[in-house]
Amino acid sequence: RKPFVVVAAAAASVAAAGGKNTKKSQSVDGITHMAARDIFACIAKDTEHAYAVRVSFLEIYNEDVRDLLVAGDHRGNSGGGGGSGGGSGPNRGSTTTLAVREDPKRGVFVENLTSHRVYNLDTLLHYLNIGERHKSVAATGMNDRSSRSHTIFRITVERKKKIGAAAAKPSGVGVAGKENGGGTASKAASARKADGGAPVKLVATLNLVDLAGSESVKHTGAIGRRQREAGKINQSLHTLSKVITSLGTAGKGGKTFADYRDSKLTRILKSSLS
Repeated sequence: RKPFVVVAAAAASVAAAGGKNTKKSQSVDGITHMAARDIFACIAKDTEHAYAVRVSFLEIYNEDVRDLLVAGDHRGNSGGGGGSGGGSGPNRGSTTTLAVREDPKRGVFVENLTSHRVYNLDTLLHYLNIGERHKSVAATGMNDRSSRSHTIFRITVERKKKIGAAAAKPSGVGVAGKENGGGTASKAASARKADGGAPVKLVATLNLVDLAGSESVKHTGAIGRRQREAGKINQSLHTLSKVITSLGTAGKGGKTFADYRDSKLTRILKSSLS
């Protein structure tokens, strides 16, 4: 198995998609464990650089962006509805809706999304587990515990040369992410020295995306809130498909314009899709 390595000064995404009951969440969870393990293993082997690893976790529910690492404000039925939240009592996640912003320097970012510093695999998995308990889930006609939102677990890694360390060529071990300040990576990939332009700080992001499965209301028998959730899920998946298709045909005489703004999902992932 080749190690999962976040390439220096890059933004990347790994997403799991498919219909209901296809074990997407388990796949994303397994990939997250392997990627995080490899990142910290690479850091442990690098004696020339200092690293800072941060994580954030958000969900997109009915096109509302929520922070899964914020303590509960009694989501009640507003999350999955009808007792469908990812937990109960203190396990409820925040219902505060976060705004998606964009500016020339930072690029696209989620305003006020929390970012947590982690120093080892166990701490990273601790935050992953917190977010998993806060996800919006509900029973449907096809699944007793169906995801009602898309989620993005982001690992951001910053690498700096240690003072006094000999100059070295950037390597694939350089895991770093654009400091998101609670949002997506900015367009600036690295800070640079005045003497020759060698990178001083490299930042990269890895987005682990768990996509809610597409739904046929005819098969699930969804009505009311469940039907609205299914509509939003299918709409955002359709937009993601259009963006990927547009990017895939660029340079082949096909359509080159990708409208990321049609969905919160594609807008947040813009830096790692384009």
